[in-house]
Order: sequence, then C-alpha cells, then structure tokens
Amino acid sequence: MHLQQSASELNHGEYPATAAMTTGYVFRVENQATVSFLQNIGSTGRLTTVNVRASPKRVNFSDAKSVLGLLLYVCTVLMTLAAVVYALVIADWWVLIAFLCLMVSRFINIKIFKDRAVSQWYGAKEPGVNGDLLVLLSQDRWIRLKGPVDALKAVTSGRWLRDMTRQERSAENVAKMLVYACAAIPAPNATSAGNLALVCVLLGSALLLGCANMLINTETLFMHDCVLAVKERSKQYVRRLDLSHELIKETGRDDWARQLGMIKGDAVNVTM
Repeated sequence: MHLQQSASELNHGEYPATAAMTTGYVFRVENQATVSFLQNIGSTGRLTTVNVRASPKRVNFSDAKSVLGLLLYVCTVLMTLAAVVYALVIADWWVLIAFLCLMVSRFINIKIFKDRAVSQWYGAKEPGVNGDLLVLLSQDRWIRLKGPVDALKAVTSGRWLRDMTRQERSAENVAKMLVYACAAIPAPNATSAGNLALVCVLLGSALLLGCANMLINTETLFMHDCVLAVKERSKQYVRRLDLSHELIKETGRDDWARQLGMIKGDAVNVTM
C-alpha cells in the first residue's frame, strides 16, 4: 500500500528504440505503461503484431471474465465496509482507527495517481493517416504496432504518469506514515476479535484482487482512450537480419532499419 506511486517504474527503466517504417523516423517509446505491456506480450526471437485503435475504455458486460472481475473488486469494498461496521458493533475503537488510517492512505494515493495520469502531450494531430511502428525491446523481443497515427502517438508519446509535485510528495509521505502508524499503534492495542477482523480484511482483499487480476486479458491494454490488442505472433526468426529483410521488402524502404542499426550500408535490395 505504501508503494503505489512506484507504478511509473514498472517498465524497469527501459525506453525502447522505435522506428516508423512508413516515414523512417526513429524515436523511443516514453510511455512506461505501454512499454510494460509490450514487455509482457513480447517473445524472444519473434515478431508480435499489435493493432492500435481509438476506443474509450468501458466495462464489457458481454464478457463473463470482465463482469466476474468487477464483482470480485466490489467484494473487496464490501468486505472493508463490513469490517468497519463490525468494529463499531464490538466497540473496538483501536481497530476502527486502523481501518480509517488505511482507508485515508488509500484515498490519498488514488487522488495523487489520478492527478498524475492526466492526458498530456501527444504531438500534432494527423487525422486519416495510418502508421506502422517497429519497437525493439530488450531480450530480442520485437513488436510491430499498426493503426492510425493519432492512436499510435497517444500510446507511445509523452508520459503515462507525470512526476509528482512537491505537495504530492508530501501527501504521499503522509499516506506512508499512516500505513506504518496503523501497524505500530492501533493494531497492538486492539482486541483479539478486532485484530482478527483486520487480518481477514487484508488477506481477503489481497486474495480477491489477485483473482480479479488473473481474469484480466493480458493481451489487451486500454491507454488514453485507445486500445492495444495482440493480433498475431510470427514464427521464430533464426537471425534478426532475416526479420529486417522481410520488413524492408514489405515496406519498400530501409532507412528506418539503418537508423536502428539492424542493417549496414546498402546491403539490402528494397525492390518488391
């Protein structure tokens, strides 16, 4: 609970080199969440093709897994409310303080997170133009992103989470101290029944959220009103140069491959 703002580090510091195979421009994917998603779906020695399109995020109630995941998440909230009522019934004020500390800590972190995730810079609009990107990830994982240029910019340009302000860092420190204070002060002074309720809520919510996360489609990502969905995975390439030759012949240009260091000189015939 005291590490929620570390979510911006889930890309493990990787900002992969990327080439626009339609224009030859080379840049890096700066969106940490997109990089993490690509790391998870990529396979060593294979080209994974991902379709990107504009699509506002919404719960798909025709998908049984999505509905079940939502119900599990709601159950965690109801479990917390039930525990708070139980603490009031048994008049265990210490455990009630512990619950309030944890709830306030969570609320502060959620507020900071939502403020950090506000949509920012995506570059100039290019309506009606389609793009084709090649992303070179570590461990020889290769990703191809295809879709409208505006959608590709929305999921690759700028940042997923902006840096915290001085006020937000102070609020995060307060939220961390509330978690530590909960363990240090109220819990040791609470009754056995109250502590049991606290433990059941913490373990039960962790279990339910873990089950809810298992139901998430790991091959789909919603990001800035766009959706990334895995289309296909290629055969395994013996050499990366084979992949380069194949894509150069398909796109009819090799400037992007030179800038990425995938080929040298004019060793490739780009004629179709």
